Amino acid sequence: MSTTIRNGYRLAQGADPFAIIPIVREALDPIRDQLDATMFAELVITTIDDADLRGEDRHVRPLVDTFTEWRKAQKGLDHLDRERDPNSVGLSFGRDPATGRIHALLSSDQREYTEPFEALPGVEPYPYWNDTDRPDDVTRAEWGQRREAWDRVLPGIGVPADTMLTFRLRPEIDGGLFSAISLRGGEESLILRSVPTRRQRARRIARNAYTEHRIKAAPEPNDPFRIVFEAMRETNRWESAALAIEPRLAEPTVDLFADGAGEHQLTGLREELAARFAREDTEPVAGD
Repeated sequence: MSTTIRNGYRLAQGADPFAIIPIVREALDPIRDQLDATMFAELVITTIDDADLRGEDRHVRPLVDTFTEWRKAQKGLDHLDRERDPNSVGLSFGRDPATGRIHALLSSDQREYTEPFEALPGVEPYPYWNDTDRPDDVTRAEWGQRREAWDRVLPGIGVPADTMLTFRLRPEIDGGLFSAISLRGGEESLILRSVPTRRQRARRIARNAYTEHRIKAAPEPNDPFRIVFEAMRETNRWESAALAIEPRLAEPTVDLFADGAGEHQLTGLREELAARFAREDTEPVAGD
């Protein structure tokens, strides 16, 4: 049977799991704050940009309304769905009865979490898998010892909940999340400092518009997945359009996120982009 324990670790001899939890939280909580702020900043500004692009009213309270919609969608997801609380992180601890050493599993494979966790004192990366070759810096004997250790820590079918003590470092909704996405601090609040750049926002709009153009212009029958893939690679067709979009985007401010206040400068942009791409279909484009 295939065994894969990529995020497995071994703690220093005599380590106390209860003592390490506060240390881990001190290291990882600020990272979770940033990941949550970045996620919601992108959700909110995308909602605003898309409403402006369609010529529709923005949410009355963009930040609050986006969070409410996200929470509603989250409740409909299975707890095993990767989109459920995507920035969650937890730790499971198990004792090897043969050596007395404590082994740990980190429930996230995001590098933002794994790298600082591995940098903590007394934490030794101790993964094991049998579906590909072992790492070059681990001997065959050492690899076998890892397999035996994990077989003892995770006997049977290897379900952590059956034999390990599991900590969820932060629940889905807590004070940390609300602090990370609040507008306290004004223009210097974490969420406003985490908004995608104008360049990133403009590239998304231009790329999507060009993809839509390509799909509409393709003769039937067509392969939408192939068209989307090709459109993403044809950067010369939409990068210049992105440059023209940038100055028209709403400035991310407290007022914009709180109540949708601010100028709408994307009116008519969809039609402009469609006409531009149609015209360029019959004209040479730089880079072609």
